[in-house]
Amino acid sequence: EGDVTEAFANTDKANSILGWKTVSTLDEAMASAWKWEQKIRSN
Repeated sequence: EGDVTEAFANTDKANSILGWKTVSTLDEAMASAWKWEQKIRSN
């Protein structure tokens, strides 16, 4: 209970309003976030 079970991303609004473009897939972003979390917990 309390854990995220699914994550979805749609960047259309950010792309159209901000001209922002994604460089990572959702899976890549989540893997990067997990790697960062592990790094800060080991310090």
